[in-house]
Amino acid sequence: MDRAATNLAVVIMAGGAGTRFWPLSTPELPKQFMTAFGDESLYQETVARALTLVPADRIIVVTNQSFIGMARAQAPDIPGAQVVGEPYRRDTAPAVALATAISEKLWPGSVNVVMPADHVIRDSAGFRKNILAAVEKAQEGALVTLGIPPTYPATTYGYLETASSDVKEPQRLIRFVEKPDGKRAAEFLATGRFFWNSGVFVFRAARMMKDLKRHLPGMEKLMSGAVEQFQTEKFVPELRKAMEVTTAVSIDYGVMEKAEDIWVVPAGFDWSDAGGWLAAIDLVEPDGDDNRVRGAVILDDCQENLLLSEDPGKPLICAGLKGVIVASTPEGILVCKKEAAEGIKPLVQNVLESRDRTAREDHRPWGYYVVLEDLPDHKVKRIVVDPGQRLSLQRHQYRGEHWHVVSGCAMVTKDDEEIQVGPGESAEIPQGVWHRVRNPGTEPLVFIEVQHGTYFGEDDIERKDDDYGRVEQV
Repeated sequence: MDRAATNLAVVIMAGGAGTRFWPLSTPELPKQFMTAFGDESLYQETVARALTLVPADRIIVVTNQSFIGMARAQAPDIPGAQVVGEPYRRDTAPAVALATAISEKLWPGSVNVVMPADHVIRDSAGFRKNILAAVEKAQEGALVTLGIPPTYPATTYGYLETASSDVKEPQRLIRFVEKPDGKRAAEFLATGRFFWNSGVFVFRAARMMKDLKRHLPGMEKLMSGAVEQFQTEKFVPELRKAMEVTTAVSIDYGVMEKAEDIWVVPAGFDWSDAGGWLAAIDLVEPDGDDNRVRGAVILDDCQENLLLSEDPGKPLICAGLKGVIVASTPEGILVCKKEAAEGIKPLVQNVLESRDRTAREDHRPWGYYVVLEDLPDHKVKRIVVDPGQRLSLQRHQYRGEHWHVVSGCAMVTKDDEEIQVGPGESAEIPQGVWHRVRNPGTEPLVFIEVQHGTYFGEDDIERKDDDYGRVEQV
């Protein structure tokens, strides 16, 4: 390993709720964890890039608490304790403060590389080269960020102004600039001294802690206090208390824009933040008519389209289309011209605020479930458990459950008893009984769950044991 990387730690920021790829991405399955554009998720690709820099046990992942099981399942080599779930969304400064405090506790004197989990970077070797250049600068005491040489006057990115137009060597940062309008973006591009802000930062952990104490002292105190209990049973409740009262602020605004001795390393690789449907076009290989197609799609006389079907059993037929985006999933269907794709956010927000929670896949690290019916006196789910996976050992205070196996084999635990339940057979789970289900087979286990009782919320779950680290110690 390079000398520059001998005391390196990587922090992956994976907490975004990304619904810009609706209906492919949802609040339950954000873009960093979905695999609609390839065999691996963007998060898994980010982990793979991190592994070119450090071993898995030198990676910290900060995500939302609701995604912690998914993050651990998609990157099982990272120690579970180092995949940390934030109980509240508070933007990037608290996440960086939390991860930096953990890094300094685990590996005093380390240099941290902070990278978002939802970027598209195909040139891992070029990325590694630039990161190691940034690490050398950070070891001198600087805060360093990667700047992306702009290829067009983008209005959706923040900019970094530097003293020189040299794209080969690190440049001293003059200022951060918020997202400009089109006229200013064109002016920035013409100077050659502006870079897109990548959101990738490199710094000595001790340096960042010093700047946090100076610019966000209350936040630094809260996060450092919680991290004192890291890897103990008190950490989760202490983190919740700290996050509940901390300020929501970005690391750019809270620290980087106020700090001194900041340098920009120009990126020598192709980059995309996968910020929306137009960026997604480059994630799918084109056919001879420049159509980008994934899933069960049937075409006739179509050119220059992005056509995606993620709805099993429902083929998507497209005829006579040009320059159109069509995405079909169980969540919904999007149809728009490419030039209109950046304007759908308000429409998606309306859908998310009013959507019915039934007939929608909620993904979990063990598989997924679909709510078929949700009424005051009962709730019905279709549950699919992947081969070799099992749910947590849990019990409910306000409900019992009836499980009917449709296909596959279920090993059902009830308190100290384990029974096998096959297709056409059922198991009754009384209220208050510790229970779990395991799929010992090689095919998905599918069963119908009927909940009966007085309350059916997902928060009526008390876990005793869980393969995905969701047991909360209080």
